[in-house]
Amino acid sequence: PSHDTGFINSFGPTAIFGQLPEGDVAGVYNIIDAIIANGSQQTYQDGNIVASYNATLYSTPSDPLVIGAYGVVPFQQQYYQGNVAEIIIYDTPLLDTQRQQVEQYLAWKWGIQSYLPTVTNTPLSVPNLLLWLDATDPLGTGTPPANNTSISTWYDKSGNGYNATPGGSPTYVPNSQYNSGTVYFDGVSNYLYSALTVNAASHSMFIVHNPTYVNTNIQQNDTSLLRFQVSLGYIVYPYNTGARYGQYRDWE
Repeated sequence: PSHDTGFINSFGPTAIFGQLPEGDVAGVYNIIDAIIANGSQQTYQDGNIVASYNATLYSTPSDPLVIGAYGVVPFQQQYYQGNVAEIIIYDTPLLDTQRQQVEQYLAWKWGIQSYLPTVTNTPLSVPNLLLWLDATDPLGTGTPPANNTSISTWYDKSGNGYNATPGGSPTYVPNSQYNSGTVYFDGVSNYLYSALTVNAASHSMFIVHNPTYVNTNIQQNDTSLLRFQVSLGYIVYPYNTGARYGQYRDWE
């Protein structure tokens, strides 16, 4: 399908703006990932690099992870509206071959690039996995929840115990993408919180999501998708005005 032009932006001590032929727009599932190493950052959409910059980053621990909102728990704002399919975080910058391995796994699983060959690896196949939230099995039982079930705990399949728990519970939507369920955030009060922190200058982040909110105001109502509270993370701006649609920031 045809989409408006959008941007995935990378911010740090300097900023590079990557223009996309297909932006991170409402109604479309995308794989968004960022590889952060001390001195460089690359941001990708569906396996294509869309932004890159070189800058010195501080090797300090981030704030804990918030999914679907911004702010220090319990105060939240910038609520995200849309479906989240999978979140994967590593504590090191992945090599290109490792990044592609994770992207292929996500693309095949969620039907984003159907021409890719079937893959048998999982996020556990790549070393240094910190967090793995999988909407096909959010409760960690092997059985998907019923429609509209409140997600009181999104189980961390990495084995590290960084389960995401709600400030305001999102809900489960079965068969919402490629015959698999996703977790829906309502843009009003839903968010999840995890005690996970990362080295701000050395980590890798992947998310599959579909924003359903379209903002008609370029200057207001930013929405936060994957955020280490106030220090760094993805911010999503699903505008219908042809402005920037997605953004990655590092304030360290």
